[in-house]
Amino acid sequence: MRYLLFPIFLVLFSCQKETKLDLVIQTNAIYTATHSSKAFNAIGLIGDQIKVLDNYQNLKKQIGPETKMIDARDMFVMPGFIEGHGHFYGMGSSLQNLNFLKDTSWADIQQKVIDKTKQSEKGDFIFGRGWHQEKWFTQPENAVDAYPHHQGLSDATPDNPVILIHASGHSLFANKKAMDMAGITTETPDPAGGRIVRNNAGESIGVFEERAKKPIIDLYSEYLNTLDEIAQTALWYEAVELAQKECLSNGVT
Repeated sequence: MRYLLFPIFLVLFSCQKETKLDLVIQTNAIYTATHSSKAFNAIGLIGDQIKVLDNYQNLKKQIGPETKMIDARDMFVMPGFIEGHGHFYGMGSSLQNLNFLKDTSWADIQQKVIDKTKQSEKGDFIFGRGWHQEKWFTQPENAVDAYPHHQGLSDATPDNPVILIHASGHSLFANKKAMDMAGITTETPDPAGGRIVRNNAGESIGVFEERAKKPIIDLYSEYLNTLDEIAQTALWYEAVELAQKECLSNGVT
């Protein structure tokens, strides 16, 4: 009897269900970050752990009805990497504001600002970053040194201070509302180490370089400091969530 039960036990054991994978990623290019030169085109996970790195055909038997499938065959797949010098909060903060890095005209930037004011309360600051005059296919009207004049945007945003940081970080644009609130007038002198860009009439066109930015930046900082603790905390958490989403979507862990 003992010898009869042994093969039955083996049959029953071999019939047990193989553990199914929770997630399978198909891809044409996997960088494993190891010295192995072996090529793989599928990754299998159980929970949050990689359990299988193999060819997709070999993984099929471990795919069940509840296995989530991701088709990444047009993408490059690699382990997440650790960024040791990222400005995490700064990234999130930038994602809360208008982004002009890909805009190729001042008109497009103006429209983004105008659209934002329509979604904002009167008096709210409109803040953005990333514009660069050398990316524009045409110069704005009344430009000085290829910089835009504030008049058109000021007329469209009379109730909201607008501050737009240059892609280099070395200059900024401000509309009339922001300049008035910062106390900038025709008589305001250029500070040491800075320049208020002016037209032939000596009037500020709304662009401030280097240390001339300070009154405008201080104005925005004062505005943020007027927010109550709940509002400031909400902004901080939102920035962190946005930064986390951006990092993880690009494989930065």
